[in-house]
Amino acid sequence: MARYTADYLYNEFSGLASMRVGSEYANDAGYWTGGHCNWGGSHNLREDCGTLARGFDKLESLDSKKITDALTNTTSEQEFNTQKSILLQKINEIESGLQVRTGASSAMFGICIIWADDAMSTYVESKMQECRRGIDILKSQLTGETYKWVEELKRIQFEIDQIEQRMQENKRKAMNEKDPTKKQALIVAIEEDGKLLQQKYREHQAHSNKYKFNPSKYVSDMIEGMKKAIEGKNRGGSGNSGNNNESGGGGNRKNPNNPFDSDSDDNNKDPDKNNKKPPKNKRKKDDDNQSNQQLIIFAVVALVVLFLLMNQSNSQPRPSRYDDHY
Repeated sequence: MARYTADYLYNEFSGLASMRVGSEYANDAGYWTGGHCNWGGSHNLREDCGTLARGFDKLESLDSKKITDALTNTTSEQEFNTQKSILLQKINEIESGLQVRTGASSAMFGICIIWADDAMSTYVESKMQECRRGIDILKSQLTGETYKWVEELKRIQFEIDQIEQRMQENKRKAMNEKDPTKKQALIVAIEEDGKLLQQKYREHQAHSNKYKFNPSKYVSDMIEGMKKAIEGKNRGGSGNSGNNNESGGGGNRKNPNNPFDSDSDDNNKDPDKNNKKPPKNKRKKDDDNQSNQQLIIFAVVALVVLFLLMNQSNSQPRPSRYDDHY
């Protein structure tokens, strides 16, 4: 059963996006509140959550233990190579879906392009890159893997089974042995087999833990990143598309009922960028900097004046005690 179901993802994302009501002519339209987008793919958030859940479930199927079990359960080289090909094909499919943009109107795993425009690269792309690096290592290991690895694991396991069986037999004999010398010899044999068994366990663990890919961590990080992307947009953060629509998520299409309405892409194409007013927070910052500069200048001038006055006072000659006589 998938760890992250479509319902779970929908509840998480829709709860965060409840404030993002797109206008009729915004390209995100009512995507975040139960409707469809206007990007051409007619995406719906609930449907996209199902797409994500399937993608994440497929990714989590690449868990190291599941891969080891799938390969070591094979009984021939042919069966092993078939299972390896299935795993490599799955890896290629996952890699193609782990992209910020997977098409003209689609993002990761085929969900709406809105996710790519809403700061997905800022919050999620780094996690996707980490996941792809891990997948690349796993893919390289699998590509070079041979059935000899399975045979070696089975040989070690066979030796473990033999040692355990021998220990159980000597234990049974020691419990029934009346001769103290023979009983002591059996106990010594059991102790020696115990040391050998520990060694074989370590060998088996080293071979069976060859793959160290942990997809659950990557999936969790990506989901948290997507939640941050939605929260960032709710607070007015901008995505990678450069659009700053209040409705969030990309540009707008032209309203056919309003002759004075123009496409958002045309609005963004300003031939005279120097005439744009700076953002309010930037103007405030510039004003603060200007005030600070004025204070510094005033302080410097005051210090210079004070220094000159003190210097002038010190340079004046002191009156002589004989001045009253002249």
